[in-house]
Amino acid sequence: MITSKCVLCNRQHRQPHTGNPSNICPNCVHSARLQLTELLDLYLEAHNCLQPAKGGQHSNSGEPTLGVNIAALDFISGKDILNFLHGWERIIREDLKLTPPAFVKAQPTTQLEIETSTTFHKHHLNWITTQPFSDDYAKELKDLHRQGTIAAQRLIQPVRRINCPGTKDNDQPCLKLLAVDNAELETTIHCTRCKTHWTIGRLVTVAMADPQATIYLDTEAIAMWSGLQERSVRRICTNKNIRRIGSLYELHDFTKHHAS
Repeated sequence: MITSKCVLCNRQHRQPHTGNPSNICPNCVHSARLQLTELLDLYLEAHNCLQPAKGGQHSNSGEPTLGVNIAALDFISGKDILNFLHGWERIIREDLKLTPPAFVKAQPTTQLEIETSTTFHKHHLNWITTQPFSDDYAKELKDLHRQGTIAAQRLIQPVRRINCPGTKDNDQPCLKLLAVDNAELETTIHCTRCKTHWTIGRLVTVAMADPQATIYLDTEAIAMWSGLQERSVRRICTNKNIRRIGSLYELHDFTKHHAS
């Protein structure tokens, strides 16, 4: 029996005796096919989720929330979905010597364009799993699908957390975990424990200067602050077993391993 390791979950899986071997196990292929199918569902559901999720008038940082679900607003533009679908479709068509995208009839609506392109991707998914780029394709699809589940409010978006570097009245370190749910460096966060205010950029800079501080960020935020591509950040986090809480990774650990 011929077996190989899945590039996504690292599990061993059987390979056929004929044809090109798949880099992805059957379970991960099934997940990818389901994610492709659900892209259109998430796109449509997000249209009904423009109001912020219920649960209070303020965000985890203590600041008032906007009166619109920004994640849903971005997702229903269709830009990120079509960038993924069309970008990879161009590669697939070129490698398989199919009709070039320029000669493929454009659909009259974003909804039909998503539906048509996801059908094309699912038709060629088994071939995609045999290609060297299969892991990048599957990880980008997973990220896009997760973006859609957040936009459609199927789950709560993970927040980034950083210990407050301020001091309390007794001159002891505050260390309250501040929820950083905005990636803009100039956004101001208020610490309710030590009554200090920090911009996100300053908060990260001060915390990074303290080797004892813990800074948990998602791969998107780490990529933004390190200047790396998110796929590179994911690989480092996975290969170096960076400390994590759920989908958040400790920034000191990441920078140490990245520098080495």
